[in-house]
Amino acid sequence: MDTSFYLFAFAPIFIIIGALLLQPLLDRRADDKDGDKIPPGYEETDEIFIDPISKERKQVYYNSKNGDRYYRIIKKPRNND
Repeated sequence: MDTSFYLFAFAPIFIIIGALLLQPLLDRRADDKDGDKIPPGYEETDEIFIDPISKERKQVYYNSKNGDRYYRIIKKPRNND
């Protein structure tokens, strides 16, 4: 067997392993941009959503200088809950 056989046989395995290893780094939801302390320069928006993974309500803050968004976890329940 020549080397091309091994390349085609094992390439999908290496691609899958590489994708699994890179997934936490590329997942935009798994960043450190949520919590309780609002960084300086961020303005509160009217946008509130429920995170599909953690099921927590989050308030969106926006930095108009660089376009970044910050998500603060809302701990108090809504009035109609």
